[in-house]
Amino acid sequence: MNLELLPNEMFLTLFEYFNGIDLFRAFYNLNYRFNNLLYKQFRFYCFKFQSISKRNFDMICQQHLPFIADRIITLHLSNSGETPNQINLFRSYISSFNQFTQLQSLKLFHLNSHQTLLEILTECRYLNNLTHLNLHSCSFQNDQVVLQSIVDQIWSLPKLTNCYFDISIARQHSVCLPKIISSSLECITMFYHEFEINQINQLLEYTPRLKRLLGCYLTSINDNYIAYPLPTLIDLKISFYSGDISKLIIFLQNVPNLCHLDINIFTERIDGYQWEKIIRNYLPKLKTFKLKCRMTFIERNLKKQVDKLINSFRTSFWIDEHKWFFRCFTYRKLFIHFYTLSHPLDYHFERIDEKCKLTCPQEDYHQVFNNTTKIYDMKLFNQPIPSHIRFLNIKYLHIEFPINDKFWFIVPSLNRLRSLNVSSYADSYQLQLQTLLDRASHLETLTISQDGSLSVQLSLFKCTTTSVRRFHLGNYNHCFNKEQCITLSRSPLMVQCEVLSIEVDDPECISNLIKNMTHLRSLYVYWDDKKNSLRLFRTTNDAESYYKISLSADEVIQWLKVRLPSTCSIIKVSDYPNHIHIWI
Repeated sequence: MNLELLPNEMFLTLFEYFNGIDLFRAFYNLNYRFNNLLYKQFRFYCFKFQSISKRNFDMICQQHLPFIADRIITLHLSNSGETPNQINLFRSYISSFNQFTQLQSLKLFHLNSHQTLLEILTECRYLNNLTHLNLHSCSFQNDQVVLQSIVDQIWSLPKLTNCYFDISIARQHSVCLPKIISSSLECITMFYHEFEINQINQLLEYTPRLKRLLGCYLTSINDNYIAYPLPTLIDLKISFYSGDISKLIIFLQNVPNLCHLDINIFTERIDGYQWEKIIRNYLPKLKTFKLKCRMTFIERNLKKQVDKLINSFRTSFWIDEHKWFFRCFTYRKLFIHFYTLSHPLDYHFERIDEKCKLTCPQEDYHQVFNNTTKIYDMKLFNQPIPSHIRFLNIKYLHIEFPINDKFWFIVPSLNRLRSLNVSSYADSYQLQLQTLLDRASHLETLTISQDGSLSVQLSLFKCTTTSVRRFHLGNYNHCFNKEQCITLSRSPLMVQCEVLSIEVDDPECISNLIKNMTHLRSLYVYWDDKKNSLRLFRTTNDAESYYKISLSADEVIQWLKVRLPSTCSIIKVSDYPNHIHIWI
């Protein structure tokens, strides 16, 4: 079928599923008709700039953005290592955020300037369609006065309904309550922010339409805590650290319309009988319930305590009425980890060989491991594992080489794997690594470290992959020299590489990597300042000789600016004097 025979209405519908970056890459300048669709008719642009080359970013902002600014509904900007200083660069291309008159959703990542954020928020006050604001991994060095200004600016946005708030001041996530009433906010995610429980009452006072409060940490409850009815809350996700569980129960008694509860408890336990009483008497509308408890026991008879706890969640209320099932792990004969079965079981500190008990029917035991998506413990597969266990949905895997034979029996498929972290690599394990890469057809990120006692393991360069775009060699336990960087950049492994982190011993390595790796858009590079040197060649009468000069990061950046394309953005990492980001 000829693509151009499709009506305009169908194209406009299809365009809504595309990132604006891909739209212009695929359709711009094909012919007059597509240019007309892009510039005149399509009205719902979504631009997510977290994974874009510097040259494409500049092109879109300079060439296309001025003509479609009033038709952008979603905008994501990031100052991460892949796109350093992107937010400031974006602001240099536009007059003001208030030109995005149809903007509905704004996400900002890794913003470290409170002044920039305050200026953006001030401009956003004129956007009457902005309903969603997400601030991810933002960190400022200033005091609470700055944070108060930011919070009040957010609460002043006229139509904002959803806010994801992940801002730290001097790396602390202390809470700052608004002093301005928001008549629109309905959902707030306070990522890792620490509340006293009475502060939730104050938060609701300035957010009277709040329905969903997610991600906050309850660290303490004052003795003079007075509970107030909170009838608007229907969704609550909290972590509870206080030792006085009775105050938490009083709090839950005052959210009668709660439909969804996700709670993480690091304190004295509430058993199944107590939870059943709370839910029956005070949470009659509850539809979903997720519970995670981590408890420490000093009693000798841990097994008896575990049996008592797990049996309290085996009543008909849990099994028959709601079908809410639980699992319980013991760890080092001291800790109990208790979860609802709906929680992903990500292996970080749990051990499979420890006792696991479940309340679900026997035939549903496979669910315990089927919903495991992340394995952080690289030695997990070196221990005895029951024969019935299978991991079918792994997305992140950390594994130590060599891989033993039972691995493929326990993990029969890697079709969902997106990120792989390999430790203790050596040349003798090349075939194992290649097998992993071949079976992980959707793998995007590869992090690898070799055995530190060995010289550089060059067999890595012989591996192949068609899917991996991000390579992290910063912890490879080897500093790459000029010749090795040239070999790496021309290897089959790096053909599709877009993002690379690596340690080098010579600034010329940097320019060679960028020159030879045609798909590279982001390079994170660092060096040991005692080894760092720039080779300057000087011709003598009968031979070519060179000497070395030690350079600081600022001097390396100046040296690179002369040799790299002027469009590259080179940023020194503030906390690490010999680390730089290059956005290409």
